[in-house]
Amino acid sequence: MNFEKRPSQVAQQFLVGSIYWVDPYGAGRLNETFRVNAGKGDFILQRMHRIFLPSLMDDVVAVTAHLKKKGMITPEPVRTGDGMWYLRDGGRWWRVLTYIPGFSYEEKLGVQQLRSAAELIGVFHRELQNLGNVFQHRLSGFHDTSAVMWQLQ
Repeated sequence: MNFEKRPSQVAQQFLVGSIYWVDPYGAGRLNETFRVNAGKGDFILQRMHRIFLPSLMDDVVAVTAHLKKKGMITPEPVRTGDGMWYLRDGGRWWRVLTYIPGFSYEEKLGVQQLRSAAELIGVFHRELQNLGNVFQHRLSGFHDTSAVMWQLQ
């Protein structure tokens, strides 16, 4: 299927209920992101960058389930009507996550925001220490900034 430029059609393929509206959301650097308002609530719809493979969703499902058991608030993946965690679209793929209200900063952060973000990252890593998951999706050299920047061009 080719859903390019029609995110509302993509959103209808996921178990979110009737679609009321779909709007671009944020200024993502990698994925095309949309906020979806539907019969079952608000969601985030993402058309994933080609560097990510659908196997990423196996890892997302494991991590979010683990964090939820620990009492953390986390976006949760939503299945398609076919029971999948993603929808293929030619060489790309889409996913839907539950929406968590809050703030997203697109500009320079202040000291308090940076401190708060660092604390949350610390909690995230601490809670994942005993996950026991073998991650399926790996990006070789992902933390090699110059290689990643070249790949994204």
